[in-house]
Amino acid sequence: MKLIFTVLVSFSLLPFLSAQQIMQVKGRHLYDPCGEQVVLWGINEMFIWSDDPTGEKIMPEITKTGANAVRIVWLTDQQTAIASPENLDKVIQNSIANTSKKTMFLNTRRCSCR
Repeated sequence: MKLIFTVLVSFSLLPFLSAQQIMQVKGRHLYDPCGEQVVLWGINEMFIWSDDPTGEKIMPEITKTGANAVRIVWLTDQQTAIASPENLDKVIQNSIANTSKKTMFLNTRRCSCR
């Protein structure tokens, strides 16, 4: 059975943010805290299998494209040393350091075959 989890990283911050600080969906559109419609477009980067798993080199290149979103593909298991919480934190910090306007998505996949 395949189970795919998609987590919007910023959801973890919701308890700490006021309504004026978060994006909202109205109808079929996404709006920023100022009420401006937002269209997300960006890069899908599989950092977990990348030559740059912490995004130190890739994030600045993503920023140069003008992308306002990056999908961070990661693993939650410990089958590889790269999949550590410390490395995931580095990827997120490198994304934040390169632009404050980027929306991050954390995608993990866990498969259980029987």
